[in-house]
Amino acid sequence: MCVCMKGYTGIFCEVENDVEEGEGHIGVFVCFVILLIVASVLVAVLFYWKNPEKIPLVAQELIKRLSSEGQDPAAQVRKEHIAVDFNRESSSSSSI
Repeated sequence: MCVCMKGYTGIFCEVENDVEEGEGHIGVFVCFVILLIVASVLVAVLFYWKNPEKIPLVAQELIKRLSSEGQDPAAQVRKEHIAVDFNRESSSSSSI
């Protein structure tokens, strides 16, 4: 049996092989790791989408901050006042 020189392959060592041994495996490994990360994120998103009550409190606060970040501060204050006024009205009407 003959052994081809480095960089050649084939029955008669006639095919030049530019890929060093192991180099092709690195790309496959990197793609596999990226695929695992993306799949993990998608599973987490789907889980919390179906079970929003299980989102940690820290994450809920971050979501609130990010969702209100682009809004006008005065509009945010008005929303809070409307919510407080609504709660006052509902509690006063239930005490009657």
